[in-house]
Amino acid sequence: MAYPREKIEKDECYKRAIFRCAREEAGIEENFITIKNYLASGISPRTKKEVRWYECSSSTDKVKAGSDLEDVIWVDKKDVSKKCGEKGKSLWPREVIEYFSK
Repeated sequence: MAYPREKIEKDECYKRAIFRCAREEAGIEENFITIKNYLASGISPRTKKEVRWYECSSSTDKVKAGSDLEDVIWVDKKDVSKKCGEKGKSLWPREVIEYFSK
């Protein structure tokens, strides 16, 4: 799944936030998303707020960029680190780095 920076809205659980984010950022509806595993959490160095990471999958490959994105692409798990670059990876907790290195 994407690397979005979404907030959990008032009265929203993490599952609802993940489904909403997938819909808003990539045009993927809830019935196509499966939340598999919790990976890690940490504190964002920029916002000082908690960030949670989950492994998710989609049963569709059809995506469209939300209004605040230029593009959305599918990337093989083994290529995520390379696509995110060192700056993006510097924000990842150790568990997420390990997940993408397997």
